[in-house]
Amino acid sequence: MAATTLYYASDVHGSNRCFRKFLNAAKFYKASVLIMGGDILGKAIVFLEEVRPGVYATEEHGRAIEFATESEVQEFEKRAGDKGLYAYRCKPGEAQELHAAGGIEPLFEQLMRERLVSWLSLAEERLAGSGVRCYIMGGNDDPPGVLEVIRDTASVSNPEEQIVQLDEQSEMVSYGWSNPTPWHTPRECSEDELRKMIDARMAQVRRPEYAVMNLHVPPFQTGLDDAPELDATLKVQSSLGQTRFKPVGSTAVRAAIEHYQPLLGLHGHVHEAHASCKLGRTVCINPGSDFSEGILHGVLVTLNNGKIKGYQMVSG
Repeated sequence: MAATTLYYASDVHGSNRCFRKFLNAAKFYKASVLIMGGDILGKAIVFLEEVRPGVYATEEHGRAIEFATESEVQEFEKRAGDKGLYAYRCKPGEAQELHAAGGIEPLFEQLMRERLVSWLSLAEERLAGSGVRCYIMGGNDDPPGVLEVIRDTASVSNPEEQIVQLDEQSEMVSYGWSNPTPWHTPRECSEDELRKMIDARMAQVRRPEYAVMNLHVPPFQTGLDDAPELDATLKVQSSLGQTRFKPVGSTAVRAAIEHYQPLLGLHGHVHEAHASCKLGRTVCINPGSDFSEGILHGVLVTLNNGKIKGYQMVSG
């Protein structure tokens, strides 16, 4: 039986550079399956206000800057996109009017949708005829209405509502929702609800011991879920000048993995993690994320005859 090599990454948060690297990983690492594990959309709009005809201004790192030429504007837009930001050109006062009229959220979703559509077009261009299978799902940060466009491409599949046959032995179950977070994100739910959704998917798997669990949120208290500790105002806590960390993963995900003992768990959600662990016989991995720097962290996993032949963390 031929081995199957998976490349998994997560939490690119709208970064054009990271998404291009994700697509290129198939050829570079000779992976036959690409998996993007959630939180694919960006988090912020950067307004470029036209202060004079053809001259745009914005703020960067708290500093006001102006772009006098079209090439300067385009260069800033590229930098912003590579960091996961959505640059939006507007007239004087338009940003304030949008805020006052409640128009920011519709604009944000429009910009997210446009970028996701452009990514899917790029995937079609890069992967057509390659035989590479590409699976992209949303995470807890991603609005459900925007994620619907993933179903409109032939080159990319959303694995969240299906059981994916990775090879003759292993099936993949996927779920991008998380347990509750301090930010009340679009796709989070209680631990009980999370467990029910995982169980519903695992009930469709023929051999759980060969399964791959593609679950956005990592299992609780495993080293894959250590995030900066926050107070009630969402301020990062520190002690002796060092950031304090605490586990924020899901107890439901951990319990499900311990119960089903799948072959592999693939996780994201917590950017600071860059780690793997074992829960019983199950190898669980969170490669972490540095999307704002344009660095893509991922993991290569080789499956063969119902076993993990090997895995390696990679960054680029």
